[in-house]
Amino acid sequence: MKACPFCKNDRMFEIESVQHSEEARPYGYRYTGSVTCLSCFASTKSHGFEKTAEAAEKAAIKAWNRRA
Repeated sequence: MKACPFCKNDRMFEIESVQHSEEARPYGYRYTGSVTCLSCFASTKSHGFEKTAEAAEKAAIKAWNRRA
């Protein structure tokens, strides 16, 4: 992962995924991911819904690295 573009922190990040209800996303794409800098709390999220938590986290990291 690239360093935070705001505070240049390159060590402390929180990477998480959120599972949405099956009613809200009936076709299996139920996960979103996010990355948060624990130094300045800048954050980004994945741009859509993924089928697995791991895919959502990878999408969030990819989004983070695009903006860094």
